[in-house]
Amino acid sequence: MLKSKTTWTCLLGALGGLAGIFTSELSVAEGAQVILTSLIGLFLRHGVAKNQMTAEKAVEAASVPKPVVKKRIIKKGV
Repeated sequence: MLKSKTTWTCLLGALGGLAGIFTSELSVAEGAQVILTSLIGLFLRHGVAKNQMTAEKAVEAASVPKPVVKKRIIKKGV
């Protein structure tokens, strides 16, 4: 996750929002909006990547044919 450019962009955006609050360039409401937007982007990106990997594994599992198990039929005597 730390190798992703999106991750670093979101983390730096949140850090920028925090720095804006501390330097009084942004109000607390504006800074909170920047921070929350950055963190939402981070978690959405992580969720999409996780779901994509799961979907790819499901496709691979579905594309491998499994042998059919033949059932023995036992006839009952009357």
